[in-house]
Amino acid sequence: MKFLHLNAWLSNLHQCLRIDTNIHSENEYDDYVKRTKRYIEDTVWGLLISHVIPSDELFELFRQEIEENVTTDHRADKYAELLRIKSDELRRDLTRFVSIAGLLLDVPTQLLYQKCADVPFWAYDDADRGESYTTVDYVCCAVSACLQTLTVIDDYLSVYGSQPTTPQQEPPQPEPPQPEPGVKLRWNANKRVLYDLFAQLTLTNTYSGKPLIDNSLKDIALFLAQSIEGFPKASTIERELEKMREIEGIEKVKRGRIDLNIYRE
Repeated sequence: MKFLHLNAWLSNLHQCLRIDTNIHSENEYDDYVKRTKRYIEDTVWGLLISHVIPSDELFELFRQEIEENVTTDHRADKYAELLRIKSDELRRDLTRFVSIAGLLLDVPTQLLYQKCADVPFWAYDDADRGESYTTVDYVCCAVSACLQTLTVIDDYLSVYGSQPTTPQQEPPQPEPPQPEPGVKLRWNANKRVLYDLFAQLTLTNTYSGKPLIDNSLKDIALFLAQSIEGFPKASTIERELEKMREIEGIEKVKRGRIDLNIYRE
């Protein structure tokens, strides 16, 4: 016999609790019950009763193992979270196992739990194999082993993991401000008149020598394309602005030129 570490022990428990429910018809039920009873007896005997050191020492060694695995508060938190997951998994499989076993053995689940609570796992001795154990005894042995294992884990969690662990989530980020709905102006004159207006604004300087608008023609073209209904794409507008900045550009404006009368500083 040897000492199994907690992870290996939990794996054995899960294997014992993993009862197959694959039955196709009621005609197979009797064979299914016999097969399942044999599975319970063999796995509980092979993986639990006969596979470990004297079981009255087992759970105390698990307690020591858990304590030795934690050396810092940071690791304690993480280890507690992992143990809580393992505990939840074991409880889930145990509940399923007791429900199915109680159905097959025609024993109410509450009576099974009561019997298991009254008889500790180490009360099952490997010397009694084949002599006095019934399938109910093997079921109770498995359940008692699970309950005592859960007690060891819960004792640890009560110290290091008293607060329920929840998945770590990033704090909610504020939504970025939504831009105001864009407004497009409706220009009801010839487009080239407006091109000429902006061309003048780039050519007319203030007293300090700076143009009234010192953005590039590319910027102005993009602004007009995005702000005026029915205007062409920015590259087309940029070419038109370039033409309006030529010496003879103003003569190309068919009609309605806007003259600027701006008082310089």
